Amino acid sequence: MAKGLSKESCKKTKKLMDQVKRLGEKTSADLSAKKIAQLKGKLADGSLTWSDLPGLFQREFPGEFKGLTWSEIKGRCKAVGAKLGK
Repeated sequence: MAKGLSKESCKKTKKLMDQVKRLGEKTSADLSAKKIAQLKGKLADGSLTWSDLPGLFQREFPGEFKGLTWSEIKGRCKAVGAKLGK
């Protein structure tokens, strides 16, 4: 288990990933449809990382997960008992 890993960090990351799923549903998104599709695809297959995210999301992303894929994050969060869903 990662040092300092908490359920709260897992929940915050899950919330950010849910926001990625909703990108494009709001007209204020500054990303192209192609970029949104790429992000959603990487999220779906578990390969999305911190560096793939737009700047606002990167600033909010918990530091202990930087450099990890969404699949790796889910595995670590499961180890601390955080429920992240799919």
